[in-house]
Amino acid sequence: MRSMRAGLRVLILVGLGLGFLPGQMALAATPATASCVMEELAEMPMIGAPLRPAVTAMINGHPAILAIDTGATADLLFPSGAIKVGLKPGSTVATGYGFGGRSNMAVATADTLQIGGVIGHRASFLVPLTVAGFEVDGVLGSAFVLQRDLEFDLPDKVIRFMNPRNCSGDAVVYWRHPYAVTPLMGDARRRLIVQVTVNGHVVRAEIDSGSPRSSIDADTARSVGISLDPNEAPRQGAIGGIGANRIDSVLGRISTFGFGDELIHNTGILVADISRFDREKPIGSNISAKVDEDRPEMFLGADFLRAHRVYIAESQRRIYISYEGGPVFEIHREHGSKALSFTPRPESQGPKTPEGAETPR
Repeated sequence: MRSMRAGLRVLILVGLGLGFLPGQMALAATPATASCVMEELAEMPMIGAPLRPAVTAMINGHPAILAIDTGATADLLFPSGAIKVGLKPGSTVATGYGFGGRSNMAVATADTLQIGGVIGHRASFLVPLTVAGFEVDGVLGSAFVLQRDLEFDLPDKVIRFMNPRNCSGDAVVYWRHPYAVTPLMGDARRRLIVQVTVNGHVVRAEIDSGSPRSSIDADTARSVGISLDPNEAPRQGAIGGIGANRIDSVLGRISTFGFGDELIHNTGILVADISRFDREKPIGSNISAKVDEDRPEMFLGADFLRAHRVYIAESQRRIYISYEGGPVFEIHREHGSKALSFTPRPESQGPKTPEGAETPR
């Protein structure tokens, strides 16, 4: 069975200060004008990592590949990555939870962290002591990537930190393509939670760039009418991440998927019991309880991002997406799924081309 290295889905129970903040390294702003100007603060070219968006970084002068992971709450170095850049983790300072369950976390601090022309000092990373094999050395989590407006332009292999000035509404869609938009849920920053529809039912989803493929929880799948019958839902492999366990997954058929005004008919998505190992027994109790009560029911991963140009407007608490081409959800047809027929592209998308802003400066 092929192992699919899925997103980290890290929940940190004991936090610590992180030292590398893009807001501290913004480029000098140009003088304000009356018109909307989309100011580009920094740009991070993506490397050709096969599973998730990633950048090349220099940690204490050593090269490292770091994934951009909006689903992780902290910056992480995997044990092999720490060895690669010559960092020795200290004692356990936190507990993390992922798809694979629980892992103790140590901390490692780098004197310098450089990405392109941006340099940070005294950058702290958590090091999970139990983790699946990943094709990257670590991740830059939401504490790093979601402090400013963020643009995922994965079709052009770049991520941009943006500062909209005198801009409102869809003026941030400066590339002037048709788009769909949906609000971010709740007041919690640095978690990209949105409402989508699956087979006409409202589902709570998280934008998780660290997950190579999008997925939906098995209980949620059943409740929205996705069949998990083995004859209709072929096995797809095991999902792993933080923690020692693996979760089996299948390919479920979706009749309709909606994100704002974007609507997809007849597609497929990974289905797994993604909360299976997200449980602990509270002190004094023999009954296991979910660690993350706010865990989303669905994760929109790197496959979803690759098919779109995405603008995360933290300034507006909205997410704008423009379909750029290709399947919205990655569908692997091995394990007997070749007989299934899918049309995984949007049938319709939202409003007219927006009144654009000036291009980024």
